[in-house]
Amino acid sequence: MHLFFSCPFAQACWIYLGVLWDLSLHFDIMILRARQNFGSIIFREVTIMAMWSMGTHHNSIIFDGVHYPSCCGNEVLLKG
Repeated sequence: MHLFFSCPFAQACWIYLGVLWDLSLHFDIMILRARQNFGSIIFREVTIMAMWSMGTHHNSIIFDGVHYPSCCGNEVLLKG
């Protein structure tokens, strides 16, 4: 849960994408609420791609030794 929702890097990504997670809710309700508030039919695609990107980013740091100086800072770099 931390990797995708609580990590400062992940939170910055979600804010950038306009997806707001209410972590105080049960997981199922949290997803439904975020989808409702997102207001677009591409919510599923956005969340899948964002989670894939965050997971890939995480794995490159852990397994490949890639260093991103601003990983958990205020600056977020998103690759196209």
